[in-house]
Amino acid sequence: MKKIHFSRCDYAAFMVFTAYAMGSIIIPLCLVSIAADLGFPLDAGGMGMGGAIQLSRAVTVTITLLLCGFLAARYGCRHPVGWSAVVMALGVLMAAGANSYFMLMTAIAVAGLGEGVIEGLATPMVSALHPDEPGRYVNFAHSFWAVGLVIATVLGGWLLELEVSWRILAAAVCVCGMIPGFMLLAPDKKAPPEVRDKTSKVFSNFGRLFLCRRFYIYLTAIFLAGGGEFGITFWCPAFVQLAFGSTAMAAGCATAVFALGMIVSRMGAGIFVRDHYAPQLLIGSALAAAATALAMLLSESVLLLFPLLFVAGMGAGPLWPTIQTLCARRLPDQDATMIFILLSASGIPGCGVFSTLMGWVGDSYGIRAGFLLSPSCFLVCALLIRLDNRRNAAYISSKEVRYESDTGNQTSGRIGNN
Repeated sequence: MKKIHFSRCDYAAFMVFTAYAMGSIIIPLCLVSIAADLGFPLDAGGMGMGGAIQLSRAVTVTITLLLCGFLAARYGCRHPVGWSAVVMALGVLMAAGANSYFMLMTAIAVAGLGEGVIEGLATPMVSALHPDEPGRYVNFAHSFWAVGLVIATVLGGWLLELEVSWRILAAAVCVCGMIPGFMLLAPDKKAPPEVRDKTSKVFSNFGRLFLCRRFYIYLTAIFLAGGGEFGITFWCPAFVQLAFGSTAMAAGCATAVFALGMIVSRMGAGIFVRDHYAPQLLIGSALAAAATALAMLLSESVLLLFPLLFVAGMGAGPLWPTIQTLCARRLPDQDATMIFILLSASGIPGCGVFSTLMGWVGDSYGIRAGFLLSPSCFLVCALLIRLDNRRNAAYISSKEVRYESDTGNQTSGRIGNN
């Protein structure tokens, strides 16, 4: 196994994912305070409005994701990701100054414009830097999403406990987003040249993917993986505070524990798991996440909740990046950058849809009932990957049979074994 090595672009990508996560979690972390400040308290029927904040972000993220193919064709990946980090940071700064629910929704939508490009192009940027084993490096880079969650939730929960305004925390996240943005925009002589295509080629790649029936399995899988993972991430702080009556610090630590599990599994997958074990990694991780997320709902103790969150994070962690890289391997005749972009364009709506549904179910039946959606997402995701893996094994077997037949060998034994 080759030793992992990183360039300046890699380190900038790590910081981008960290800032992206901090910008995404700072609103959910402070949601109880924000809701009270802006007039939609969560314990008085405001959960649906709280979840809809994520849905507005998901809409703009998805729109910009669909434009990422054209941006990559015209400008490559590095500079669009750099500018998008700046736009994301400015959106979070606008949120810090919001004085109404509508202004907050608008600010989060602006941040989503930058986050969409990060979501669409940061992964192919890392993948292109390491064409030999992209799965390892993509998993490692995505682990910094979880690092950002840990930093934001632990520090943010502690500062909220000290009664520091949520507006100051949001403004601090803005600074964190600016730094990697400028790193990527600065000249870098060691950065590899980026491949650029004509606009017509982008349309062609887009159309070919949507005519590929197998691609829809991965679109659905990442939609569910995103919904399961971000549903827990978004609602965990409120769940701890409302279901257990705990403090903002405890809520922040609970989300951090979930994120720590994601860090361990993503970095572990990046360092130790070779790309050809990706299907087994996905199925096992999704089943583990489903089982522990379900066990969380039955817990009556915050102390028991913490180890369950850690294991759930370990299960959820590898799903998103591994689905992307496995899909690119399973569809080698398709454009890898377009695969990453369109899969993210499915995963992000999954985050928004399920966080909103969890809020609506929580308003009607309680927040524990809303959390049932997350293990359901993970379970169906595992079933989809299992289905595709069996189909892939059957396809390889049929190719071997045809090859042996063409070369004049006996095939009856091969067919009987399958």
